[in-house]
Amino acid sequence: MLASKMFAAVIIVACVVLCTKAEECIYDDRGLCEEPCPPGTISYTSPCSVEETMSQRTCRHPIAQPMGIICDLSRCDCPEPKVWDELAEKCVLLADCSEKTH
Repeated sequence: MLASKMFAAVIIVACVVLCTKAEECIYDDRGLCEEPCPPGTISYTSPCSVEETMSQRTCRHPIAQPMGIICDLSRCDCPEPKVWDELAEKCVLLADCSEKTH
């Protein structure tokens, strides 16, 4: 009886530790991480509601635009105020964008 209670406690603690670890990923439709996000980026998952999905902010298009209602979209985005530099393949401040991506 004591062994089963100890086992249950270990499982609960393991779940709390593992389930609360937020990993920045591109997620599949089951919510499983398919691919980790590049360093310096964050996960973005479309709201799948009445709220429109916004485009990724890039050096060429620094202002996000509504793309319509899209469900199950998962991608890696740059945290504000940074944008994705397509040439350098990393998040940068708009003033630091590569010359050819403007």
